[in-house]
Amino acid sequence: MKQASLTTIGFICESQDADLRASLVQHSNAILTAVVQGARKEELNPEVRLAAIYALGDSLEFVDSNFKNEGERNYIMQVICEATQAEDSRIQQGAFGCLNRIMALYYELMRFYMEKALFGLTIMGMKSEEEDVAKLAVEFWSTVAEEEIAIEDDNAQVDLKHSRLLKVTNKLDYRSRMLTKSEKTSVSAPLRLVRSSQSSCSSLQSKTRMLVTRNTISLVLHTNACNSMLNVWLVL
Repeated sequence: MKQASLTTIGFICESQDADLRASLVQHSNAILTAVVQGARKEELNPEVRLAAIYALGDSLEFVDSNFKNEGERNYIMQVICEATQAEDSRIQQGAFGCLNRIMALYYELMRFYMEKALFGLTIMGMKSEEEDVAKLAVEFWSTVAEEEIAIEDDNAQVDLKHSRLLKVTNKLDYRSRMLTKSEKTSVSAPLRLVRSSQSSCSSLQSKTRMLVTRNTISLVLHTNACNSMLNVWLVL
């Protein structure tokens, strides 16, 4: 009964129906509880444990919220890591298949487990006499390499966008400075003309005052001369 139920859960999780998949996300806690309980090393029936491991692999896409919880994530990883050491090679294959799937979905959360357990477990898996187990252990590191390449590509794209944005910003700054200089030139030219006009007006006013002053002095001198001559004539 357990085996059939777990197998059914696996089939349901493989469905591509959008409404069903949305419903699975809402029931992720119940699904995860059932499959993890069946995948534990305490499960004595290897067929039940095998069905639970495969169902767990199929359900990983729907347990995002559980994996983001450190306590739940630690327990799930413990159950899977223990399954890689099972006596039944089929369970080992299922466990390494789960690890490969986890690395593809939750790579950013796996650094701690890679350092503490997964490196040693995969090395042991690659040395397994069972060819299928060894292949899946090797595939684990192929998945890691693919994720690292994807991260490097994303970083390169970010750097490229940043570089392009910086170039555009520099061009805008340059054009802004050039526009400012042009505006200063267009404003300073009329100012120079106004100042020149003011200087010309001042010079003209000065010359006019000097001319008026000279004419006034000439008139005064002429008047004085006439008065002097009249006085002489009256005396005579």
